[in-house]
Amino acid sequence: MKLYAISDLHVDFPENRAALETLEPHPEDWLILAGDIGATKTVLALFSRTDGLQGGGIHETRYEGDEYGSLEEIIAEFLEKTGAQPEAACFGVAGPVNNQEAQITNLPWVVRAESIRTMFGIEQVTLLNDLESIATAVPHLPLEN
Repeated sequence: MKLYAISDLHVDFPENRAALETLEPHPEDWLILAGDIGATKTVLALFSRTDGLQGGGIHETRYEGDEYGSLEEIIAEFLEKTGAQPEAACFGVAGPVNNQEAQITNLPWVVRAESIRTMFGIEQVTLLNDLESIATAVPHLPLEN
């Protein structure tokens, strides 16, 4: 199987965007959108389901939170830039998560998993408190980390 790294194509260039659009779909693989949603910055990254963390992120971008009105605004920009359509998403958020909804610490954002799922057509969206997301990831890290 080949994994096409979207970021390697530099899709901001029209000729590279055109090249991306000619690639055939690979139904045996799918994309996961992961996010670290902090009080000051947001980092979004795409991962391959088959390669997971070991394969590294396909594309990663950092955003300054106070420059955007919502997480949805950032996701829209990220997906437009990458041309990706992830099948699943998980976000570690700064703040408590109740019923898949979170008020982000130090930002006027309320993040709702259902809203993201509906707005972007992502089949599965999960919100975790950022400390919970770190604890969940620890068993998957290589020993040297």
